[in-house]
Amino acid sequence: ERGLTELLALEKRLTQALFKMEVYGFQLDKDYIIKERENVQRLLDKKLEEIYNIVGKRFEIAKLDEVIDAFKTLKLESPIKTPKTNKPSWAKKALQSIDHPLTHTLEQARTLHKIKASYYDNFLDFMDKDNVIHCSFHQAGARSGRLSAANPNLQNIIKREDITFKGTVEEELFGKVRGAFIPRPGSFLLSVDASQIEVRIMADYAQEKSLIDAFRYGLDVHSMTAMAAYGDSSGYFRDAGKQIVFGLLFGLSVANLAPRINSTKQEAQILMDRFFTRFPNAKSFMRDVKRVCVSRGYLKNRWGRRRYLTEQFAYRGVNFLVQSMAAEWMKSCIVRVTDLFTSFQTKLLLTVHDELIFEVPYGEATKIIPLIVAEMEKPERLNVPIKCDVS
Repeated sequence: ERGLTELLALEKRLTQALFKMEVYGFQLDKDYIIKERENVQRLLDKKLEEIYNIVGKRFEIAKLDEVIDAFKTLKLESPIKTPKTNKPSWAKKALQSIDHPLTHTLEQARTLHKIKASYYDNFLDFMDKDNVIHCSFHQAGARSGRLSAANPNLQNIIKREDITFKGTVEEELFGKVRGAFIPRPGSFLLSVDASQIEVRIMADYAQEKSLIDAFRYGLDVHSMTAMAAYGDSSGYFRDAGKQIVFGLLFGLSVANLAPRINSTKQEAQILMDRFFTRFPNAKSFMRDVKRVCVSRGYLKNRWGRRRYLTEQFAYRGVNFLVQSMAAEWMKSCIVRVTDLFTSFQTKLLLTVHDELIFEVPYGEATKIIPLIVAEMEKPERLNVPIKCDVS
């Protein structure tokens, strides 16, 4: 009645594919993990000592009340106020706005703690006697339909290009986390990553011809965005242009977008207006999504998945449509590539964001890789080309 028959069929087939992934698991290098964990712990201990010397006393960096007390000991106050109480905010972004050695050292220590606790400690806790980790995949963990993982959550393995602190020790340490994952003997790890899938989906929904043509001809969309907003597509401006696009996808207000691109609200509004002048259909799409939320009370993607949204939360609509279509596309990819493996020994190990990671026997590489890429580049229920990067 609600047109969910095909989506249900996809989810049923996906369950079988995920079960195979969970049972097979991902091989880990235990010696490497122990070595890297000790290295991170040494660096963390050093940063903690720096923090204690700055403040003049020891405290627990994971406890917010003790962190606040440390800042107050140094007579440091957050310049950002909470909207409701108008009292100083001590949220992460507020702390980062305080220009003091304590702020920077504290952020570095927290990053090191995350690497140790979220990754290396978890890996050692969950690996079996054969040093294989079997995480659990959840199909119903997110309203968008996106897959989630637990015990441990291997989907939070950060990609190097997503690391914000470039050229730092932290970047190097985050990059090393992936070194803990190894193939079984006679095989290698293959990553196939969909390039800019969310932006492609948004361009398709909005029928933004210039963006669709850019994808069709292999142009750099983030550079186009930077040129539209700033008139410049070099380094910093390209990164800021990327933030503008993702700000639109996630329904960010101008006030929330401004700090992401290091600008004032007035400047962010001007940049947003320039973007919409260059890509008018994107603005029409966002306006139409809100109108549908108000008039119908829900949105439905091309697979039939629904999300009920009132006018108050209509700003989440664009993100739902984009993320849910990306989720359905990824699930379809998992099912289709798994079907390929009936006559191969290649295994699908993990899905991270819009990336699939495989374990490929050397003898199958020339045959199976083109087949995998061909399946993943099928624009199922999309009218925009899909491009995958292989590494």
